Amino acid sequence: MSRLLQDFQLKLKDFNFPVGDTRFMLALSGGLDSVVLLDLLSKSEISAFVAHVNYGLRNKDSDKDEALARQLAEMYGWEIEVLDAKNSMLHHPNESLQMAARRIRYDWFSELEKKHHLHGIFLAHHADDQIETFFIKLLRGSGSEALSGMSEQNGIYFRPLLDFTKETLLEYAQANKLTWREDISNQSDKYLRNAIRLNLLPELKNVQANFLQMVLESVGRLKSEQSQLSSFTNAWIETHVNQSEHGFTVLKTDLLNEANPQLLIHELLKKYGFSWRLCGCIAQNLTNTHTQHFQTGGYLVQLNRVYLSVNMMVTQVSTEENAHQPEVILNYFDEMPIDIGFATKNEAWVMVDKIQGELCLRKWQKGDFFWPSGMNGRKLLSDYFTDLKLLPKEREEQWILTCDKEVVWIVNRRIDRRFAAFQDSKNVIRLTIS
Repeated sequence: MSRLLQDFQLKLKDFNFPVGDTRFMLALSGGLDSVVLLDLLSKSEISAFVAHVNYGLRNKDSDKDEALARQLAEMYGWEIEVLDAKNSMLHHPNESLQMAARRIRYDWFSELEKKHHLHGIFLAHHADDQIETFFIKLLRGSGSEALSGMSEQNGIYFRPLLDFTKETLLEYAQANKLTWREDISNQSDKYLRNAIRLNLLPELKNVQANFLQMVLESVGRLKSEQSQLSSFTNAWIETHVNQSEHGFTVLKTDLLNEANPQLLIHELLKKYGFSWRLCGCIAQNLTNTHTQHFQTGGYLVQLNRVYLSVNMMVTQVSTEENAHQPEVILNYFDEMPIDIGFATKNEAWVMVDKIQGELCLRKWQKGDFFWPSGMNGRKLLSDYFTDLKLLPKEREEQWILTCDKEVVWIVNRRIDRRFAAFQDSKNVIRLTIS
């Protein structure tokens, strides 16, 4: 047994997967990283199937990637699901090519999770990816939470290769005579990640031969320090902050007694869309005695003589008269919060400038249609429900949110792509159901 396989199987034990009938999925691109992960999982007797997305961005090469994925699935005796995203990639307003591909990919993964009742999804990110991510975040002025990098586990997503370098994976692949495909777009430095990989990292290696290991050690330290910081701030918040239904209140003197009020204010306010810079401005004004207001999106921070308080401003949504009607809450953000993860089934993110009319929450009606996120063209809701195999009672109970009679969100199921916000969007609304 190779050293990599031994270390990999020890890593799997750290995840403490449930014993018994478990179901996993592997995101398989056909590149070196995911092919090595496929081989390691197979030799570790993990029960899984593979999922491959064909974006059609490289014409025949994309089809060859898909063909290899199918060939590997057959070779290892695994089931395979393939998403043809060629049409979806033709139109992606307000987002980059990479962000569109990421959104389509993870939307589909979420659907597969529900369809197959998955316990986990394996991703093939490795140590070199971690280092590249560190420099991307560094160039964006991120703090310790973002600089601490990707986690080995984030919800149902598992990254068991994060401790292993690309060189280690390549040696394993060559020793085991694995077959993979190279993506020629990785040789273009027009994308920031590629520019870092192709230009910055080789120069740093010339300066210090073992810099990759040193950066990984720094990322590990940042992760530990961030964990300790989170423990401190959570305990501090529990002791000093009075929570309310739509915000909280804290004594200004409690903040001023701490060594770094800006850090605590940012920990309190970042989930509401307040940036580090704005939190610094708030911290500088803690000693002022006159009342001041700071607003971002749908939240208002007030500083008076005694307190710092934040409250949510809720926009009203007209509804049908129904005793059992759910409540829709709209939270405004001037930019997408950092590391919000991916939307859960009971929330949706939309662009402010797309909501030009009155929002209305109602039951779906025959003839309603929408433009599903991650898909090309429009679809009747009745056909969408048929695809989901919804029972008649489930259809009767389905709520939708509309804007001037256009479907914005099939509540708890899917958003219309015409209104959808993305990871790098500005001026967004988070829709949630009470």
